Amino acid sequence: MNFILNNRTALITGGSKGIGKAIAEAFAAEGASVIITARSDAELSLAAQDIKKNAHGEVASYALDAIKSENVETMALDVKKKFGKLDILVNNVGGVERFGGFFDLTDHDWLNAYDLNFLSAVYFCRAFVPLLALSDCGRMVNISSLAAHQPGFFNPHYAAAKAALLNLNKYMSNTLAGDNILVNAICPSTVKGGGWGRNIADRAARGSISVEEAECLMEEEENKKSPLGRMVSLEDIAMMVLFLASPLNNSITGSVIDVDGGKRKGIS
Repeated sequence: MNFILNNRTALITGGSKGIGKAIAEAFAAEGASVIITARSDAELSLAAQDIKKNAHGEVASYALDAIKSENVETMALDVKKKFGKLDILVNNVGGVERFGGFFDLTDHDWLNAYDLNFLSAVYFCRAFVPLLALSDCGRMVNISSLAAHQPGFFNPHYAAAKAALLNLNKYMSNTLAGDNILVNAICPSTVKGGGWGRNIADRAARGSISVEEAECLMEEEENKKSPLGRMVSLEDIAMMVLFLASPLNNSITGSVIDVDGGKRKGIS
């Protein structure tokens, strides 16, 4: 496919595994230079090696804690020196450090989820929007979650933080339109990758069943939720990000697009 991404530079936060890594690999294969971030230096190095296998541009990586704004500011200065500008920012970092229902969660759990899933995006926006403004085709894609507007029965701290990200998405699209920076959000449903393994382990522990039994049960449940009868893939999400971040998208901004196989039941 040709998304016209040659000579573009894309930054993907949380790019060492799961959705983030799939997005980074897709950008690299399309000819973009790719920058990925993650906390673990070891995981980041392995991911960068994988991405380079099919890359047509430069691949750079930064090990940092995304919930510390000073780390993000320092990284932005280095990216400006090395690349001069940024064309695409994908705010993907996030996740759940502790699973649970409402009454299982502590104050720390709520604050941590907010830091990781929302404030991290605030920090990267603040640090990198000046570099996006230097691009002739600035794009931002925020990776939220289907749970942001269709909560389930667990992890309300995660869903609430991802809902806050949707609000920020609309605000930034309004604010950055004058600089021709298009800002959109994607809400994926459950995918095999990223937090899938931890979800399975949590389900196995809660149900006192084996990991294999939990995975079969969860996959069957997820398939039944979808009119397509299957889970979406990491590649499905990556392709949508590529389109929204490419020059092929010339007018979509401020939108929230579900990549969920039709699981969301609402019409708005």
